[in-house]
Amino acid sequence: MKKYTLEQLSQLSIKDFNKNFKFLGEGISRRVYSINKYLVVKVAKGEDGIHQNFVENYVFNNCAVKYKKYLCPILYYNNKILIMPKAEPFLNVLRQNFIDLSLIRDEVTVKQDIFNFSCEFMLFLDDLYSPSSWGMIYDNYYLIDYGCTSDIGDTLYEKLFGIYCN
Repeated sequence: MKKYTLEQLSQLSIKDFNKNFKFLGEGISRRVYSINKYLVVKVAKGEDGIHQNFVENYVFNNCAVKYKKYLCPILYYNNKILIMPKAEPFLNVLRQNFIDLSLIRDEVTVKQDIFNFSCEFMLFLDDLYSPSSWGMIYDNYYLIDYGCTSDIGDTLYEKLFGIYCN
């Protein structure tokens, strides 16, 4: 497999990603590909994906340690792509359509922490409780998708995007 620099990855089209990398899945605004056995890249399909990548990166880099321990780390970000460690999706491990956070995380405060996290960063709580938003890395579950905002959050993050990215 050809090796790509971060700059080269950022320049690839969706068609190029489809041709050169294993497709893992997609949401409304992003497609996820395996770069290698350790890393994934989330590729924005358009403006909504650029927004979601920005939100995820902003949240990861600005949240308190008490929340960061639940988040899959972001290793690289630009508007088009976001790179994270590869996680085994919750649905592949437990094959359940519901998630009980107290069963997959050891923290006694996990439910309250995730609720507070969603409020503080104006994220959709239902999205944070979705089984597809969690994945396992080295026997621990982490949020692997935490970029979906509420309507109020959309407005805030659009303004922040204008400040940070223009």
